[in-house]
Amino acid sequence: EGSRPETSPIASPRGATPAFCLSLQCKAASAAPAATVCRQFAGVFMFCPLGVVQPDAYECKPFPDEPPNETDVEDTLKRIRNNEEDLLEVNLNNIPDIPVSTLKELAEAMKQNRHVARLSLAATRSNDPVAHAVAAMLEVNTSLKSLNIESNFISGAGMTAIVTAMKRNTSVTELKIDNQRQQLGDGVEMDMAAMLEHNTNILRFGYHFRQQGPRARAATAVTRNSDRLRQQRR
Repeated sequence: EGSRPETSPIASPRGATPAFCLSLQCKAASAAPAATVCRQFAGVFMFCPLGVVQPDAYECKPFPDEPPNETDVEDTLKRIRNNEEDLLEVNLNNIPDIPVSTLKELAEAMKQNRHVARLSLAATRSNDPVAHAVAAMLEVNTSLKSLNIESNFISGAGMTAIVTAMKRNTSVTELKIDNQRQQLGDGVEMDMAAMLEHNTNILRFGYHFRQQGPRARAATAVTRNSDRLRQQRR
């Protein structure tokens, strides 16, 4: 109880087609740091193509601290620039003191990298300048499969840049953008839904919609993508 709901495919009853569920959760404003933000849930509404589950009550509980991330940021940046073949995943989660300039340099280096498939920048205090650098990277990178920028300080403007870039990206299949310091706004949620309807590659999308309309459109789009992939594998 109180654990963070996952946004992932779930098995439907009676062996039916897997359904992609998106959660809507009401969050309380918090002055805590992004990495240890305290959430209060007035209710979690699970939306699936198969139906709607009634809300459950949750208490306000802080997320438990994760083990310290000992990744050497400068060394990792060097390896990205060198396009090292054995560097397949970059995880900088929960390193709060990375300079914005370094995060932007990392995104710039990723433009030419052809091996990193997973990039995680959650709880790094990334802001709009970092978001715009990530968006520029998404425009040209063709090897990245998973991007996690949750629990940061990205505003609606920065997220719009990422969402716009994702309309043209053809490699990313998993995108996690939830739990920003401020609400992104209704217009951004509409842009997210439109992007998912346009992008046929995304199979996992981590964001808790506040609006029913974009939430339903997003669920339909991701289910379509999953069905399309399954048919291609037959």
